[in-house]
Amino acid sequence: MAAKLRALKRRALDPTGFLFTQPDGRPWSSQMNHAWRRSLAQARVRYRPAEQLRHTVASTLLSRGAPLLYVQSVGGWRSASVLLKVYARWMDNGLGPSGDVAIEPRPGGVERA
Repeated sequence: MAAKLRALKRRALDPTGFLFTQPDGRPWSSQMNHAWRRSLAQARVRYRPAEQLRHTVASTLLSRGAPLLYVQSVGGWRSASVLLKVYARWMDNGLGPSGDVAIEPRPGGVERA
């Protein structure tokens, strides 16, 4: 299986295009949706529409501390504010276990009281 994936032709992505397309660039058809369902079933993965992969990527990256602008570029959101409105709950709020603000001093910096 891995050899087949490596053998696939690679091409640059069109930033304005659809994420999942047929070889000629048209959006997925119902035929592709059936293939998607079969693939998930064979992998024994719970079904979710392919469009939800973008949400999974965002929530996973943000919950692991990825920079907001990086997640924005990976997911293709037009602005970080849109991303924040939907996914802020997945980001570290900066509070320590006691509820105090957890700010690390800068190396060589002066701590202020």
